[in-house]
Amino acid sequence: MEGLSIAAASQLAGLAKWHEDRVVLDSTIVLGKGLQADRSRKYILFDAEGSAPVAIRRTKLQEASKALRFGDVTCALDSRGLRFGWHGGRGGLLLTPQNVDRKDRDAVLSVVIVRPVAPKTVAVRSSASLTPSWFSEAFAHLNPF
Repeated sequence: MEGLSIAAASQLAGLAKWHEDRVVLDSTIVLGKGLQADRSRKYILFDAEGSAPVAIRRTKLQEASKALRFGDVTCALDSRGLRFGWHGGRGGLLLTPQNVDRKDRDAVLSVVIVRPVAPKTVAVRSSASLTPSWFSEAFAHLNPF
């Protein structure tokens, strides 16, 4: 079950999309059985780069997954916690960060979400500008036949 939870956490982190001050997460993974499979983990820690980590009790996610059976559930991580929405924003649930007890620090599944690096733009010059014009003119009149 530990491997299933780790795989789900990795997939969730890989699919995360950054939007200004929040990270949009795949709600089916957050509320799915894979992320919650390892019962030895009491907390799931959502650790998005540049934001304070948000620890949520695994049991709270289980309760939420039972209650949020809508087809259009959305999920996002922001400064206030883990936010769910449905029906175009008419419904909402906010799971606020929990304090992880010292004795439970080894019972945390971490979902580390790294902000993608923007690709560097590279200036590309045309090959025509690299070839001297006299070179192309000199060989333009030659005919191999």
